[in-house]
Amino acid sequence: MYLHLGLDMMVDARKIIGIFDIKTFRDDLFSHINKKNGVSKENSSSYVLTEKEIFFSEISPVTLKKRFESLFTDDLLEKA
Repeated sequence: MYLHLGLDMMVDARKIIGIFDIKTFRDDLFSHINKKNGVSKENSSSYVLTEKEIFFSEISPVTLKKRFESLFTDDLLEKA
């Protein structure tokens, strides 16, 4: 099961540790990451923490959380 983060980004839902609002991300860490991959904080609404990476998304954390929950809800309904 993969969670669509917007644009062309997908992440394995089983590896997600948390989905957070970009406002909670420390600016000093963002500056370091920005140098590595050219991510803009102004264009991001949320970030997704996985076991090995941090993904930034323009989609709101509330929407991502709903998508994440629906992956597991739909899976449970199919198995019932």
